[in-house]
Amino acid sequence: MLYASISLSAVAEVAAAQTVTYTYDALGRLTGADYPAGASTKYVYDAAGNRTSVVSIQSPIAVNDAISTNSNTSKSFDPRINDSDPQGGALTIVSVDGPPVGSAIITGGGTGITYAPPIGSIGLATFDYTIRNPQNATATARVTVTILNQGPVAVADSVTTAYNTPVTFNPLSNDYDREGDDKTLVSVSTPSSGSTSFNPAGPSITYTPANGFSGAATFTYVVADHEGAAGTGTVTVAVSPQANSPPVANNDILYFMLDNPGNTHFYGEIYGWRQNDYDPDAGDVIFLDSISGNSNFYILTSPSGGKTLRYSGAIGSGHQSVNYTIADSSGATDSARIDVYFYAD
Repeated sequence: MLYASISLSAVAEVAAAQTVTYTYDALGRLTGADYPAGASTKYVYDAAGNRTSVVSIQSPIAVNDAISTNSNTSKSFDPRINDSDPQGGALTIVSVDGPPVGSAIITGGGTGITYAPPIGSIGLATFDYTIRNPQNATATARVTVTILNQGPVAVADSVTTAYNTPVTFNPLSNDYDREGDDKTLVSVSTPSSGSTSFNPAGPSITYTPANGFSGAATFTYVVADHEGAAGTGTVTVAVSPQANSPPVANNDILYFMLDNPGNTHFYGEIYGWRQNDYDPDAGDVIFLDSISGNSNFYILTSPSGGKTLRYSGAIGSGHQSVNYTIADSSGATDSARIDVYFYAD
């Protein structure tokens, strides 16, 4: 066989120069033309020397692709979706050029590509891939990958504080950014109870409980990276109940006038002793808990549970005393002394 090779140059810079290989038989007849990327044309002749058929094998058509993926996240895709083969044959991915950023591998026996961006990288990456049809003709296209920045991850915070006591903390201490970017505290919401303020330079948030509030208060904050991507975190503040303060019992001096100057005994309630006793905790109830030191004094409990101090017996010289203990609803106690003077008008 005879072979000839010529170079065909593009006109008006429409396409780059190509090399086409022509094949001839012993009689000098053209039997084939092989083009770049595997395309070819075959010519068949009969016994009389007449050309009977022309078979053309065309290269597949590979179309550029554009995909996107989050930072630190691999992306699997099939670039052949928009590619085609003029002969209708199945296309196979046969090679992938290593991208300058990240890595790309062929998957599924030539049916897909998986691209993995570098850790912490964002921006654009490109690489080329080559497909082949059943006639071994090939085509190459380019994939452009947009690596997207992701916002910081705001992890929920739990904080505790004492009753009526502000608390300052750094909500970003347990947050992180997938690309390793710096984080900035940009805003804080109004809490379910109380108030908040924040300092971006800290970064810190100060939560102030509402006066008299105890329980759980919640609010949110926003953290952003230098690209402006943001995440929202939730803060739960547990405000402890007010620490109980014991009641305060103060000594008393009481005077009771006898009905009859000749009376040597007294039977009745001893009142007025609670007027100078109190509990520092607003709204806390105090009650008589116990007495001691004088058996003539006793506590009378009503059906409703109320307690009164009473005296029953001789008054002696006219001066009697008793020790008493008061308690609050939390069981805290305090004690004092009552001095009672009985007199006749």
